[in-house]
Amino acid sequence: MTLEDFYFISQIVAALGIMASLVFVGVQLQMGRKQAEEDERVARGQVIQAIASEHRQHSVDLAAYPQIYHYFVGDADPKDMTDEEKAQFATFAYATLHMAQNMFFQHQRGLLDDRTYQSYIPMLAGFLSNRAAQRYWQERRGFFFDPDFVEMMDDRFAEARPLAQPIVEAENEEAPGK
Repeated sequence: MTLEDFYFISQIVAALGIMASLVFVGVQLQMGRKQAEEDERVARGQVIQAIASEHRQHSVDLAAYPQIYHYFVGDADPKDMTDEEKAQFATFAYATLHMAQNMFFQHQRGLLDDRTYQSYIPMLAGFLSNRAAQRYWQERRGFFFDPDFVEMMDDRFAEARPLAQPIVEAENEEAPGK
């Protein structure tokens, strides 16, 4: 065997080594992609579970205050609430809207699928269809909530019904025709 033969054999071995390395890198990339997909699936599941748990706890808490429940499902006027009921309602409204904002952000980040996100919208629309919730939203939307969430809420729900006036303005309004 000549020196030239050894050179060609070494080149073949080197080429086989490079090909084996490329195959190994390809397998590692495939495994990494599968792991990333699994991690994303787990993260999505955790987000959905956390939202469901938060919603369940919110419902249980609301059930503990039946005097407030009718403000969530009816169209009662905030002027008819006692100071204690107003405080309770504000607490529950804050929790409801922050839960919606959390869902909005998780949906934007791709961690909450569209079907789950859209399933919550009718409940939120129902909540925002009553005067107490509309007033709460109008009074606090600019400083309690993210501007992107506010824009989505205003765009989505402004068409469904007119927004109520803030409580302060409603209490100071004169009756029509005066």
